[in-house]
Parts: sequence; structure tokens; C-alpha cells
Amino acid sequence: MIYCKMKKKLYDYLTSALRRDVHLTAFKAKKLPLIITSRYELLAGSVLGQDVCFACAKYQTTPLGYQKDADLIRRSVDCPVILVIPDPSAWETCRLIERGLDFVVPGKRMFMPSLLVDLGGQVSHKAQGQMPPAAQLIVLYHLQKGDLNGKSAKELSSMLSIPYLNASRALKWIGDNVFQLKKQGRSVLLSLPGYKETLDAFKPHFRNPVLKTIHTEESLDGVDGVFCGEYALEQLSMLVANGVSKAVDKDCQVTLTQDDNAFNTIELWTYSPKNLATNGLCDKISLILSLEENGDERVQMELEKIKEEVQW
Repeated sequence: MIYCKMKKKLYDYLTSALRRDVHLTAFKAKKLPLIITSRYELLAGSVLGQDVCFACAKYQTTPLGYQKDADLIRRSVDCPVILVIPDPSAWETCRLIERGLDFVVPGKRMFMPSLLVDLGGQVSHKAQGQMPPAAQLIVLYHLQKGDLNGKSAKELSSMLSIPYLNASRALKWIGDNVFQLKKQGRSVLLSLPGYKETLDAFKPHFRNPVLKTIHTEESLDGVDGVFCGEYALEQLSMLVANGVSKAVDKDCQVTLTQDDNAFNTIELWTYSPKNLATNGLCDKISLILSLEENGDERVQMELEKIKEEVQW
């Protein structure tokens, strides 16, 4: 998780930026909602003589999400709440500032309006951080389904059923971090090289699309998703899977009864698996990304054959 390294980065940044030693300890608060304790590690500290609560995010969310979470934390603490956030984009940083939130990005930015602190105020216009799910979806579609070169954010939004803003950010991230894109008037157009060059360039940036896995004993016949995981690998190889697995978009409402000991699984993906599916199966590159950390030797043997097929 993100927050495992956050405490040291926060300590190093605070002591360097404030030029004084900072003590960080576990914050003892009143009873907090489960949604907060699952998303944040709370640390007690001091900034310029003011006791504060640092809320280190375990997972990234939207500026609005951070604001709602900070409001919940404030109800249980008697001091300013400082969000500690990993690598927000330039757009997200601007929105956090607009909302007047106290936040720290270790090593880069310290914005605490409640304490009249604003350090590292230069906001980079380069899209930074991890590859956005929309960017991964666009690249995987281009590699496996159809040529998207020459498409604008508006066209990609329509073709892939993703919000225009997400498509626009995806193109900016690609242009800032991997390949320079073409411009036509005020529009930025996708422009990627050949298959192998594109795949090799993006491989270090690709992420496992699986956000959450739900196990269930119930049948998945009524689940509107695509086959994935070991079950999808079974359809493409000699592997025999223990149960059925289906992938759905992360926003899909799953009503099946959860049973951690069951073999049938629902995977919530960061992007819609339907956009990349073929004959009801998830795409091969997403399959590789979702199973790379699987410890089963049988799975890895069959996965190697899939990797050869896609020139991984």
C-alpha cells in the first residue's frame, strides 16, 4: 500500500522544509468511522508549534473525496487535519488548493492555509504520477482491438465510453511521460508508433487492473461481465481452474453474497473490461497484468505462453 513508505517521506520532508526536527506518533483519536481507518493512517505531529493530525492516504481518491474524508476526521480530532497525499496531478493539486484543504505532498508541496503555510508553490503542468486507468485502456485498445492513432479526446471518449475529462487527462499523461503527441489546432491527437515499440514503452507503466476481488459461492450467470483470471486462462490454455471468474467495471454494483473460501470470483477493474473483451474473455495483456503476481506455478507456465503470443 502507498502509506507504508509515507511516514518516512513525510518526516524527511517536514524536517527539511521546516528546518527543525518533527516527532510523528500514532494519533489517538475518538472512535473513527471504518471508512476512515481503512483509508488513512493518522499521525500526531506539530507544525510551527501547532499540534496537527496528519492523515496519510493509503489509497488515492478525488479532490472531492479528500475533502469529504477530511471533514469526517475533523469531527473526531481537536486540531487541524493535514492530508498527506501521494503524487496528485497538477489538475488535482489546483482543485485541492481551490477547496482550501490543508495538504502535504512529501518532497514537493506543503499547503496549509489554516496555518498560513505555503511551501513549494510551483505547480508543474506536466502530468505526473502513475498511468491513469483511462490511459491504460486507450493504449490496450490501440494494441489489441483497433488503431486509435489520430483520435482526439472527444473521439476517444465517445468510442470507449469514458468521460471526456478522463480521456483528455489520459492523452496529456501519455504525451508528457511516454510519447509526444500530435496537435491539430487546439486538439491533441493520439499518435503511437508500431506495436512492439509501443508495448515496450508502456510496459513499465502498466498496472494490474484489479482493484478488488470478491469471492462467492453463488453462480455468476447473471453477472454482466467478461471472463477473467484463471478461468479465462483456462479457455486459452491447458489450465484447469477451480471456479469461474468475471471482471466488471469498478463502479458496478455487486449484490452477490461474499464468501472468502469460495472459488467463484468477481474482479472489480479500474477500467471497463468490456471495451477490450473478445468472445466474452478479457484481453490478453490485462490478463497477464492481473495474474503476474499469482504464485501458482501452473498459472505462470501457461501465462508464459500468452506472453509469447502478445510479444511480452
